[in-house]
Amino acid sequence: MISRDKFPPGQFQCLHPEAGQKAPFSGSFNECVDFEMRFRLANPTIAAKNGWGTSRAEIEAYVDESNAQRCIAGGWLGFVDVGDPSDTQKKTGLTNPGFVRGAVAAAKAVGAGVATWLDLFGPEGKTVEREVAERRAAVCVACPFNDVKSSLTTLFMEKMAAEIQKGYAILNDLDLHTSQDAKLGVCLSCLCPLRSKVHIDIKHIAAHLSPEIRDKLHPRCWILSELKP
Repeated sequence: MISRDKFPPGQFQCLHPEAGQKAPFSGSFNECVDFEMRFRLANPTIAAKNGWGTSRAEIEAYVDESNAQRCIAGGWLGFVDVGDPSDTQKKTGLTNPGFVRGAVAAAKAVGAGVATWLDLFGPEGKTVEREVAERRAAVCVACPFNDVKSSLTTLFMEKMAAEIQKGYAILNDLDLHTSQDAKLGVCLSCLCPLRSKVHIDIKHIAAHLSPEIRDKLHPRCWILSELKP
């Protein structure tokens, strides 16, 4: 983050869906650090699994990095700098390599989401059965990562948003709909428009799913369920 005093949209946030947290904790940077400290001390098993320490310096770096990723995913680039790592460090005064890795990972996440969308249903144009799409849509509607409030131009650059709108027209032409379409937005984990993604064959999704994005999916995501052996 360029500043730990300047609030990003929604304030600074911490979210742990793996612990059943459905809504993010929000507040100042220091309040989020205090929340994260309490969470790690109260959940030692989760902290150990993820290699999370409890030193304040480490937690500050974590809150900084996770909020930088959230801002990039949300299109609020004025709060972060994803340019050359050395240039980023000069401008922000941050030398934490985790921040740089996080910013790059978030930028890649946008690319992965758009790649899946633009490639849409793969070379065979295969879609899943309506019942499968409905089941997936129901999972997405209940997911805290389903963002129905932000506009496409907020979450994606204008050119990408224009391509997505063309894709929605394709969905209409193919009569690909679910009963949950009005409640489906953009996934804040994979950054894909969910109205289309619920119709895409899982093999095609897997071809675009990087380890970084997979790790960000909600534990109850249908993608993870369908990829199980």
